[in-house]
Amino acid sequence: MTERDSTPQPGTLTHRLGAISKLETELVDKAHAILPKGAVNIVDFFILGATQRTLSQSRGFRTLIETRNFPSATILLRTQIDTAMRINGLRMMANVEADVQRIFKGERHL
Repeated sequence: MTERDSTPQPGTLTHRLGAISKLETELVDKAHAILPKGAVNIVDFFILGATQRTLSQSRGFRTLIETRNFPSATILLRTQIDTAMRINGLRMMANVEADVQRIFKGERHL
């Protein structure tokens, strides 16, 4: 087998899982770039939690795909969509700080 033959080809499962792994690294880099240098607020904690959840889901998804456990992998896709919706929903809040504070307190209606 030559070196060229051992390189994952675009579109293969190995190549796609590698691309997901690369995106995980990019997510961490981007999260570090947006965090303040000093004190963090409640919204920062919310975003940090979502980032950690995203990384855990991504790693779990890759593991499940590698072991061919496709039914369980699809469940992680659903939770990933939920996480993305929560983060994107921050932009729709009138007072992000106060509304996230209510979420942390367990209030259901904003």
